[in-house]
Amino acid sequence: MSGLIGNLLSHSALYMMANLLQRGLSFLLIPLYARYFTTAEFGAMDMLYQLAITLALLTSLGLPQGLVRGFYLAGDDGAVMPEEDRRKLLGALVTFLLPITGITTAILLLFADPISNSLFQHQGQAHWIRLTAWVYLAMVLQQLPLQLYKTQQRSMAFAGWSLATFILIAGGNLYFIMILKWGLPGMLWGNLLGVGVTAVLLSLLFLPNLRLNWEWGRLAPLFAFGLPMLPNLLCRKVLEIANRYMLPYWHGLSEVGLFSMGARVAAIMDILLLVPFLYAWQPFFYSLSKNPHAPRIFARVTHYFFLLLICIFLGLQVFQGLALHYLGHGKFDAAGPVVSFLVLAVMFNGIQYCVSAGIHLRKKLVPEMGIMAAAAALNVVLNLFFIPHFGATGAAGATALSYFFYLVGTFVLSQKHYPVPYLWGRALIISLLGLMAFAAIKHWPSPGARAAILLVFFLCGPLQDLWRNGELGQLRFFLIQRWTRLKGKGI
Repeated sequence: MSGLIGNLLSHSALYMMANLLQRGLSFLLIPLYARYFTTAEFGAMDMLYQLAITLALLTSLGLPQGLVRGFYLAGDDGAVMPEEDRRKLLGALVTFLLPITGITTAILLLFADPISNSLFQHQGQAHWIRLTAWVYLAMVLQQLPLQLYKTQQRSMAFAGWSLATFILIAGGNLYFIMILKWGLPGMLWGNLLGVGVTAVLLSLLFLPNLRLNWEWGRLAPLFAFGLPMLPNLLCRKVLEIANRYMLPYWHGLSEVGLFSMGARVAAIMDILLLVPFLYAWQPFFYSLSKNPHAPRIFARVTHYFFLLLICIFLGLQVFQGLALHYLGHGKFDAAGPVVSFLVLAVMFNGIQYCVSAGIHLRKKLVPEMGIMAAAAALNVVLNLFFIPHFGATGAAGATALSYFFYLVGTFVLSQKHYPVPYLWGRALIISLLGLMAFAAIKHWPSPGARAAILLVFFLCGPLQDLWRNGELGQLRFFLIQRWTRLKGKGI
């Protein structure tokens, strides 16, 4: 049993490292884009990238993600699918998805001019859409082999190909943007190089694993898994990116650029904290599903995570001006309020992860999908109201309010079916101290004064909270114990 758990943890760690490494290294390209792109091109870049990802999600119908179900739960008795049947399943999947992908690519190529005029309000260029069409095609071709690696638990191969993709993308970007000075098309060519080359190589390696056929009835287990997930994924996409496509109608691509840079800075919190936490949190709360003390444990974990989130939120308020100036070479300094609202949205999203444990344990995922759909609809309505008057800042505020709505709805649903005794008194004190620290940080522009305010908050807020409740010593004991174990293993 311990060997199986260790195997699971090792695979999870590799997937987490691949995700964090790829996203973290991608963050390093932002100064390159900001230096060589106009603010409008920076905004258009984000719109094009999100367009390719969303189309790949839509046209795949969630079927590649259903391979695990198809391989390991093929029959009603839960029997594992024979190897030859697996190859036929993959072959049917390819013959089903490739025509859809080809038609979508053709539509983008043929109607690039009207699509460009509609998305960019006549401020963009049609060949941006054509290049994005080829990037989308490469993404789809790359997706299936990578998903097969995950299904086969070949996490090392998955991580290796993910890293190779980024290295090629980075190299292509440096060459096309810095040396050839192609601007935004250079970024698209760089991404096409990285994703396209690995897609072709992976496809060649993938071919021996399939038997092409037109027996689409074999895809039933994949549809059963993928289609129910699709509405939730699409609603989340609307919540995340709808504002980017609404901003040009009132304020142009430059305002999209300000929002996109603010989103990149806010993503620091997501990269450093939310993604690693989510990888660890889901296995953790499922492992405690039968534990009678689980609700109290969840309450404490949520409180500790809230302390960490509010510290990082205030930390980004302290250093966001320096980060924006460094990353954007002075072009995006006005995006400060955007960063504040979007970091708040990330914070709400992180707490939502915590309070949603009861929904998963009680299998109330369908009602949760309704809450997500309502949050996405609210986001669109709020954007229609705020964007005309407040531009990028209004879009960011709408995003924060929508994530707060999603958090409240998730909390109410989870508490109804799985009550958790959250530490409301302690959380209220920390929240009030956090608001005071936030107001002080906004009042004093000096980086030194802001850093001092952050330190005072940490000492009088989270540290005092843990010490007063006798948990600081427990945390210190846990860390010492972990360090002793690592030393004993020679790590």
